[in-house]
Amino acid sequence: MEQNLVIYHGSQQIVEVPKFGVGKNYNDYGQGFYCTENNELAKEWACPVKNDGYSNKYHLILEGLVIHLTQEEFAKESGVSLNTIRAYERKSKDINKAQIDIVLRLAKALKCDITELLD
Repeated sequence: MEQNLVIYHGSQQIVEVPKFGVGKNYNDYGQGFYCTENNELAKEWACPVKNDGYSNKYHLILEGLVIHLTQEEFAKESGVSLNTIRAYERKSKDINKAQIDIVLRLAKALKCDITELLD
């Protein structure tokens, strides 16, 4: 039986396909695609000032989703230094210019294809 989780993302624009790493650096947890299960909260996020916004709705398929790594665990699992992982997440280092062996190790640890990590 397939399990789904309905989540919402508040934004001043319609976001059909979420993309990691394009948010604001000054958000509470840095760049990221912030979602909530609470539609009303997403609406608040969408309109921090008196502008119109959108509550984007997504269905997250949970079946097979098992990755719950901290940055430290990710570094250990991938064999890539914690500082390097943080630099990629902050975009102070461009993963598209990384050595192929680093990208392969990151993809293996995340159980994904390398194309999912590159722009």
